[in-house]
Amino acid sequence: MNRFFICLTIMLFLGCGSSQRKSSSVHLSDEEIFSVPNEKIYALVDRVAINTRSRAITETEVNKRLEIAKKSKNLSGAALVKERNKIIDAIIDEAILEQIAEEETILVSDEKVENEVRKIMERAKAKDLDSFKKIIEAREKVPYDFWKEQLRIQILSELVMSIAVDFAPPTRKDVQDWYNKNKNTPAMTQVNVKHILIVPRSSSFADEKAANTQLEDIRKQILSGASFESLASRYSKDPGSASKGGSIGWVFLGSLDPYFANQAYQMRKSGEISPVFKSSFGYHIIKYMGRRTAPLEEIEENISNMMSMQSREVQFKEWIKKRRATSSIYIFLPDYKETL
Repeated sequence: MNRFFICLTIMLFLGCGSSQRKSSSVHLSDEEIFSVPNEKIYALVDRVAINTRSRAITETEVNKRLEIAKKSKNLSGAALVKERNKIIDAIIDEAILEQIAEEETILVSDEKVENEVRKIMERAKAKDLDSFKKIIEAREKVPYDFWKEQLRIQILSELVMSIAVDFAPPTRKDVQDWYNKNKNTPAMTQVNVKHILIVPRSSSFADEKAANTQLEDIRKQILSGASFESLASRYSKDPGSASKGGSIGWVFLGSLDPYFANQAYQMRKSGEISPVFKSSFGYHIIKYMGRRTAPLEEIEENISNMMSMQSREVQFKEWIKKRRATSSIYIFLPDYKETL
């Protein structure tokens, strides 16, 4: 048996006695590994151990996250090394978070995660789970299962935050000031559009072509004077808007499918008809009606909630950082550098 596996076996079978020693991200050489104190240790990234009493984290998990980041952010070289360090720090923080949740008997059930998924689906106007998965993967550039696990961690963070951090909610003046500062940014822009959706029967080339051809014919009829609204009611496969003449009303660009949002963002003239384009849902044409800055009275509560969350997150990160500083964390990677 080679030395690494002897080392890993010793690490995993060390006793679980408590230790009063406090340290943060201690780096140990191969020789020093054998002198680790008699306390519970977990393996992280082959030669990394963290003492959080929560779970063992493998090299496979870190490499999987790194591969996702590499693809989604197009990273290489020094940037990839830095991202790896950030991933290790994030995993350590998650392990500490889970430890705290265990201490406080906080549990995020599968049902709670699914309920949150359904809420996000509604906001994204996804007709079913398959469509929603495509939206998430296109928008977030990560696999859906990874996104869902991160959602679970986010929910857990919010629950732990609620008991760990005391904060005062923003006043109405705070909300008004934030709105005035940000109201002219793209994030505050809403568009008013109507659309016609044609969904291919399958993903075959023939069915894709048939859907595109059908919508091209509908578009020609509209450009020749036919009513967009009547044709939307007759042909659109979007159950939420077809009965309304294709109207989806005022919506934030960020809440839309990325391909749909990109097309709507480029349009400027009221009544303009888009070319046929494909999104995660199928094939569309858009009738552009206008754009505006979201009115404060409609989003005041959302802004207040967002500001509250941001304030709590800043305080919570500091709180986690302090917990990490008092935890025995052993990292057996000579090229690791803390990114906090």
